[in-house]
Amino acid sequence: MSKEYALIDCGLGEKLERFGTRTLVRPGSACIWKKHLGPKSWQNADAIFDPKRGWHLPRERFESWQINFSGCTLELRLQTNGQVGLFPEHGLYLKEIEKTINSLKAADPGQPIRMLNLCAYTGLATVFCAKQGVQVTHVDLSKKALAWANRNIQLNRVPPSKIRLICDESIKFLQRELGRKNHYEIILMDPPSFSRTSKSDYWKLEDILPQAVKDLQALSNPKAGLLVITCHHPAIGSETLANLLSDIRPGRDYHIKHQSLFLKEEDSERLLPAGSLALLQWRR
Repeated sequence: MSKEYALIDCGLGEKLERFGTRTLVRPGSACIWKKHLGPKSWQNADAIFDPKRGWHLPRERFESWQINFSGCTLELRLQTNGQVGLFPEHGLYLKEIEKTINSLKAADPGQPIRMLNLCAYTGLATVFCAKQGVQVTHVDLSKKALAWANRNIQLNRVPPSKIRLICDESIKFLQRELGRKNHYEIILMDPPSFSRTSKSDYWKLEDILPQAVKDLQALSNPKAGLLVITCHHPAIGSETLANLLSDIRPGRDYHIKHQSLFLKEEDSERLLPAGSLALLQWRR
């Protein structure tokens, strides 16, 4: 986790966070406990989000700013839904990806390492891996998110040849890739709980995830690699993700790790739930 982010305090349905030079107050539905800090600490925030009224900027007007997060320069923006373009919990597993990259390089020097990043959003993991020489295929359905990811790529001066930005629905892209018989050494997927793929078509995560995991395994390099799945579905914990990964068992030498994701308060031991993670590593 980057020192540029901190969960300063949380409680009574809100969280007080620091993203680089900016301090924000945003809703947090899981924060049903009391706040530790007094009203003054919360009122001094640079931006306060109200779901009904939008952003309130008590000090100065701003819309965007930059942050160095896990070695990547990212542009953050105040969005109408309260998001800023970064989910800090995703910084918790980047070191695990880095270990895999270094292991693959050591095992087979000179061989390209390919990564598939599905539901890739604004590109934290994409930039993180591309800066280490990985060839990344970045897929997201939102054109706005893709443009934002491209901005982050430019800020980090990553050569365009290292990254393919693809506007597509991730599950449909996954199915097309099976037909093309492409393989990846690293696959990352952070699916939403629900996705509307067209005016008349949609899917729920609990319905599509078992088959998606099988398809992800089929796209994985059979020799060695890493598959990472994260989610924020309230009914799908890390154990469920791990059980799905255990169904596919690619080869004999594999390892599954799972954990609930938490953000720790800066000056206390309290933890804010932030989703679930499971990863599968293998080598033949």
